[in-house]
Amino acid sequence: MTLLQLLRPRILNGASFLRTAIQAPASFQSTILSRFKSTMPPRQYRIKTHKGAQARWHKTNHGSYKHGPIGVKHGNLGWRRAMLSRASKGGYANGPGKGNHIKRIKRLLPNA
Repeated sequence: MTLLQLLRPRILNGASFLRTAIQAPASFQSTILSRFKSTMPPRQYRIKTHKGAQARWHKTNHGSYKHGPIGVKHGNLGWRRAMLSRASKGGYANGPGKGNHIKRIKRLLPNA
């Protein structure tokens, strides 16, 4: 009986297979271990889109990000007309300084 026939039932059990392969001769050991490692699929991570950011931000043709009006959907009773018209405009996230969240938005929207 050859060594391969002895090891064949143990191939299904990974831990005992590796212990047995370590006791095998060096040339045989490297062949078996390389075959065992190549059958394992590589890890593939999927970058998911943040749905809250996707609903609020939209990428423009110039590469900046635009958001819709903030705070004008409900609860506006008693607001002045000037305040409502000022709030009903959208905005951009491409200006320097305060409110510049381009790096964060790019991380939240990888497929945009």
